[in-house]
Amino acid sequence: MLGFARSPVPGAPVALGLDIGTTNTKAVLVSAGPEVEVLAVAASATPSPRALPGVLAELFAAVLAECPSARISAVGIASMA
Repeated sequence: MLGFARSPVPGAPVALGLDIGTTNTKAVLVSAGPEVEVLAVAASATPSPRALPGVLAELFAAVLAECPSARISAVGIASMA
């Protein structure tokens, strides 16, 4: 877990971003209110494809635990092919 842990602006949409890279995989929650604000970030070494679903579940849980009041309204995914 990298940190931040802020509360979203009430009523502001929250997005979950995923970056599945060749070295690290990251999850981030951002509030898209009047100002875009990072709420929580988590990262892990990118595992084998077989282990990826479990790592993603752990990263989701980590960022959501840091910001339990967040209601996700969008998901963005970036990945190296």
